Amino acid sequence: MEVVSVSSTMKNRLFSGTVFLVWIFCACNGWHNDKLKEAINKAEAGDVAAQFHLGLLYADGDENLVRDYQEAFKWWSMAAEQGDEKAQFNLGVMYENGKGVPQNYTEALKWWQRAAEKELPDAQYNIGLLYADGKGVQRDDKQAVHWFTKAALQGSAQAQFSLGLKYYEGKGVVQDYEEAVKWWTKAAEHGDAKAQFKLGLMYDTGRGVPQDPREASKWYKRASVKVFKAR
Repeated sequence: MEVVSVSSTMKNRLFSGTVFLVWIFCACNGWHNDKLKEAINKAEAGDVAAQFHLGLLYADGDENLVRDYQEAFKWWSMAAEQGDEKAQFNLGVMYENGKGVPQNYTEALKWWQRAAEKELPDAQYNIGLLYADGKGVQRDDKQAVHWFTKAALQGSAQAQFSLGLKYYEGKGVVQDYEEAVKWWTKAAEHGDAKAQFKLGLMYDTGRGVPQDPREASKWYKRASVKVFKAR
């Protein structure tokens, strides 16, 4: 079956400022009641894919189904308890944002840790954010760097940008402009506008790289195009 994800618009609307995984096991749009009943029967029988998909349906809602975060939480909890890392990640998001459950950063961390153990980069990145911001844990830049690095090595552009920022600021690591440039370059090549802008600044000022106005201009332009398209 085709694996698809919902649009970034939907993700931002539901869980602003946080990565929200939405793998689903089939491409559907507006299930009929019989299909919904079939999915519920499978989910109640322990089908993890059905549990995860039901959580997604209730979190998003459509013309045939009223959005219900508590129902989404219920089905994702079932899938998460069976070890599904995507459901574990989404439970963490719900706890972080107080959707369908009281806000609880400690619980968010717990579920993201379970997903991170299965090498889910977005969970690793979000754990890094908790340590960087001191939410649910004592602020610890070294731990933030640790988790950002794990996610960055798996290709997470957000983690690559955040790791570059830690090297630039010298928080949790020895300040190293060359390392900052290295990670921002990786993120920029993945299309991260913040990293592209930061690279422009580095080439503009000659930090971590030889000063190069042309390279600076190139990255500034890429960043501006990305921002413009996002509006």
